[in-house]
Amino acid sequence: GVPPQETRFVRIPNTLHLEYLYVSENLVDEVLRNAEVEVVGDPEEVSFDAEGYLEGF
Repeated sequence: GVPPQETRFVRIPNTLHLEYLYVSENLVDEVLRNAEVEVVGDPEEVSFDAEGYLEGF
């Protein structure tokens, strides 16, 4: 697996509406290179269910 501090991911709640998406802290600087992107919230912990899957939004 990938060490948590090196994990890079994008989580998209609804692919029909790409107004908001979640990116890992390791990707923020790269994503912000796009002038049309802005950070609108604080970092949040990612939650997993008992089986190890990401929990829903």
